[in-house]
Amino acid sequence: MLDDYQHHVERKIEQYCHRDNFPKAADYGVDDSDLSNYLFDKQAILDSRGTQKSRYTIAGLIIMLPVVLLALMYPANKMPWGEWSIFIAVAAGVALWLVYELFRKAIMSVRLKKLDKASPKEAHYAADVVGYNPS
Repeated sequence: MLDDYQHHVERKIEQYCHRDNFPKAADYGVDDSDLSNYLFDKQAILDSRGTQKSRYTIAGLIIMLPVVLLALMYPANKMPWGEWSIFIAVAAGVALWLVYELFRKAIMSVRLKKLDKASPKEAHYAADVVGYNPS
């Protein structure tokens, strides 16, 4: 069973829509097609992260890039920092990966805020559905 944001909201609506205290779409001025479009767009933005496998692959490539460049630029016996060169190159790779992750998360955050700003009623309704506590 899928456990993403879109399906979580849709499943919660199906499961609890008959309850009196459950948020009603009509009260928010939201119709089903607009909500469906909003949830689809939000899920597409969330899915832009990629799979865990692709994220690990990208991380590995970015981390190893300085190591490969260092190996191409210098012979093994003339590394600029001696025996510490490989460790420094890996640390530089980790720093590059962290910068990449920060930019990726910032871009995703901006896209989510832009979507929420463009569809405020749908965003508010979906947030209330997610926050609904059936007990």
